[in-house]
Amino acid sequence: MEHIAAGSAAIQNVLLGATSRGKRNYWSTGGALLRSSGLRKKLNIPMDEILLGAIFIYPQELPAADVVIKEG
Repeated sequence: MEHIAAGSAAIQNVLLGATSRGKRNYWSTGGALLRSSGLRKKLNIPMDEILLGAIFIYPQELPAADVVIKEG
């Protein structure tokens, strides 16, 4: 349980740090994109591992039309 709590706190700290630096960010499973074999090969993530989520951080100046965020 302590490992889960520590991992959650670490993720929260990264997101808070990115926000304080003006970077848009969110935590997500990545949907179908991060479950695809092509991207997982590029990221060196074996297909037999379960990816629980990923931290997405991108510049504030990135045009909103280039990013699709599904609010949860």
